[in-house]
Amino acid sequence: MAADLEDFGRWRGKPVDLDELEERNRILATTGNGLSAVDYMASRDWIDGFRRRMAVWWESFDLLLTPSLGVAPFVLGWLPSDDVSMARGRTNQAVAFSSPVNATGQPAISLPLHRTSG
Repeated sequence: MAADLEDFGRWRGKPVDLDELEERNRILATTGNGLSAVDYMASRDWIDGFRRRMAVWWESFDLLLTPSLGVAPFVLGWLPSDDVSMARGRTNQAVAFSSPVNATGQPAISLPLHRTSG
Protein backbone atom coordinates (compact mmCIF):
# COMPACT_ATOMS: atom_id res chain seq x y z
CA MET A 1 0.00 0.00 0.00
CA ALA A 2 2.79 2.42 0.91
CA ALA A 3 4.59 1.78 -2.40
CA ASP A 4 1.34 2.03 -4.39
CA LEU A 5 0.57 5.37 -2.78
CA GLU A 6 4.05 6.65 -3.65
CA ASP A 7 3.46 5.61 -7.28
CA PHE A 8 0.01 7.21 -7.31
CA GLY A 9 1.42 10.43 -5.87
CA ARG A 10 4.05 10.57 -8.63
CA TRP A 11 1.38 9.86 -11.26
CA ARG A 12 -0.92 12.63 -10.06
CA GLY A 13 1.96 15.04 -9.42
CA LYS A 14 1.26 15.48 -5.71
CA PRO A 15 2.06 13.20 -2.75
CA VAL A 16 -0.87 11.38 -1.15
CA ASP A 17 -1.64 12.74 2.30
CA LEU A 18 -2.62 10.00 4.78
CA ASP A 19 -5.65 12.11 5.74
CA GLU A 20 -7.04 11.46 2.24
CA LEU A 21 -7.32 7.73 2.95
CA GLU A 22 -9.91 5.55 4.62
CA GLU A 23 -8.77 4.23 7.99
CA ARG A 24 -7.81 0.72 6.86
CA ASN A 25 -5.75 2.07 3.95
CA ARG A 26 -4.10 4.61 6.25
CA ILE A 27 -3.13 1.77 8.63
CA LEU A 28 -1.73 -0.33 5.77
CA ALA A 29 0.27 2.63 4.44
CA THR A 30 1.60 3.53 7.88
CA THR A 31 2.58 -0.08 8.52
CA GLY A 32 4.31 -0.28 5.13
CA ASN A 33 6.21 2.94 5.73
CA GLY A 34 7.45 1.50 9.03
CA LEU A 35 9.06 -1.53 7.41
CA SER A 36 12.72 -1.56 6.54
CA ALA A 37 14.33 -2.99 3.43
CA VAL A 38 15.57 -5.83 5.65
CA ASP A 39 11.96 -6.55 6.71
CA TYR A 40 10.86 -6.50 3.09
CA MET A 41 13.63 -8.86 1.98
CA ALA A 42 12.86 -11.27 4.85
CA SER A 43 9.23 -11.37 3.72
CA ARG A 44 10.25 -11.94 0.10
CA ASP A 45 12.58 -14.75 1.20
CA TRP A 46 9.75 -16.42 3.14
CA ILE A 47 7.39 -16.21 0.15
CA ASP A 48 10.10 -17.59 -2.16
CA GLY A 49 10.56 -20.54 0.21
CA PHE A 50 6.79 -21.08 0.30
CA ARG A 51 6.76 -21.16 -3.53
CA ARG A 52 9.46 -23.83 -3.52
CA ARG A 53 7.57 -25.91 -0.93
CA MET A 54 4.43 -25.66 -3.08
CA ALA A 55 6.39 -26.79 -6.14
CA VAL A 56 7.57 -29.87 -4.24
CA TRP A 57 3.99 -30.58 -3.12
CA TRP A 58 2.84 -30.60 -6.77
CA GLU A 59 5.27 -33.45 -7.53
CA SER A 60 2.82 -35.76 -5.71
CA PHE A 61 -0.52 -34.23 -6.73
CA ASP A 62 -2.26 -33.16 -9.93
CA LEU A 63 -5.19 -31.24 -8.50
CA LEU A 64 -6.03 -29.18 -5.44
CA LEU A 65 -9.77 -28.63 -5.14
CA THR A 66 -10.98 -26.06 -2.61
CA PRO A 67 -13.84 -23.58 -2.33
CA SER A 68 -13.15 -20.22 -3.95
CA LEU A 69 -14.13 -18.38 -0.76
CA GLY A 70 -13.66 -19.40 2.84
CA VAL A 71 -17.13 -18.00 3.62
CA ALA A 72 -20.43 -17.86 1.76
CA PRO A 73 -20.65 -14.89 -0.63
CA PHE A 74 -21.29 -11.82 1.47
CA VAL A 75 -23.36 -8.69 1.12
CA LEU A 76 -21.94 -5.19 0.75
CA GLY A 77 -20.97 -3.87 4.15
CA TRP A 78 -19.84 -7.25 5.50
CA LEU A 79 -16.32 -5.78 5.45
CA PRO A 80 -16.93 -2.77 7.69
CA SER A 81 -15.06 0.43 6.90
CA ASP A 82 -15.19 1.58 10.54
CA ASP A 83 -13.75 -1.55 12.21
CA VAL A 84 -10.35 -2.33 10.72
CA SER A 85 -9.72 -5.34 12.95
CA MET A 86 -13.03 -6.97 11.99
CA ALA A 87 -12.51 -6.16 8.31
CA ARG A 88 -9.03 -7.72 8.39
CA GLY A 89 -10.32 -10.86 10.12
CA ARG A 90 -13.21 -11.24 7.70
CA THR A 91 -10.96 -10.65 4.71
CA ASN A 92 -8.58 -13.34 5.96
CA GLN A 93 -11.53 -15.75 6.27
CA ALA A 94 -12.80 -14.95 2.79
CA VAL A 95 -9.47 -15.40 0.98
CA ALA A 96 -8.11 -18.29 3.05
CA PHE A 97 -8.09 -20.67 0.09
CA SER A 98 -7.05 -18.29 -2.69
CA SER A 99 -4.23 -16.40 -0.95
CA PRO A 100 -1.67 -19.25 -0.94
CA VAL A 101 -2.41 -19.98 -4.60
CA ASN A 102 -2.12 -16.32 -5.58
CA ALA A 103 1.05 -15.78 -3.51
CA THR A 104 2.82 -18.69 -5.20
CA GLY A 105 1.67 -17.95 -8.74
CA GLN A 106 -0.18 -21.23 -9.17
CA PRO A 107 -2.67 -21.60 -12.00
CA ALA A 108 -6.24 -21.54 -10.70
CA ILE A 109 -9.84 -21.29 -11.80
CA SER A 110 -12.98 -20.42 -9.91
CA LEU A 111 -16.14 -22.16 -11.06
CA PRO A 112 -19.68 -21.69 -9.70
CA LEU A 113 -20.35 -25.30 -8.69
CA HIS A 114 -22.61 -24.81 -5.67
CA ARG A 115 -24.96 -22.29 -4.12
CA THR A 116 -26.24 -22.09 -0.60
CA SER A 117 -29.96 -21.93 0.07
CA GLY A 118 -29.45 -18.24 0.94
